[in-house]
Amino acid sequence: MALVSCGIERYDDGSKLYKFYYFDGTLKKTQLQKPGEGIGNGYWKYYDEDGNITKEFQRTGGKSNGMVKFYWKNGKLKAEEFMVFGVLTGSYTSYYERGSKEYLGQKVNGKFEGVWLHFNGDGDTLQKFLYKNGELIGETSLAQTKNNKLK
Repeated sequence: MALVSCGIERYDDGSKLYKFYYFDGTLKKTQLQKPGEGIGNGYWKYYDEDGNITKEFQRTGGKSNGMVKFYWKNGKLKAEEFMVFGVLTGSYTSYYERGSKEYLGQKVNGKFEGVWLHFNGDGDTLQKFLYKNGELIGETSLAQTKNNKLK
């Protein structure tokens, strides 16, 4: 669906809220821009054609900067990753659609680093991965009992 229109709300503190719409009038994205942030910068939120939030993040210097959050159609958090001027650097967590953690780890300069954990839908740890400079250097699959608890 194409973007068709834009509206602007202005606030007393000098901030502006830009609203962009799909052709059918449904909100596609918003940008909250504070004074001095410049074109394209500010806090962005994206929505699908049904009006559900899909992504939110801060842009600084034309790049994602800070925590970026992605959402499932049901509104629950899908993933969150930390960006430093457009580069994945810091924590990364993904979630199953019902809300429990799926993966947890760190990235440095866009590459996997350190220990990464993979969880099942009940929150039990299934696998442990070890990365150095983006390369997998170790992996452990964790044994489980019949009631899905770690041994």
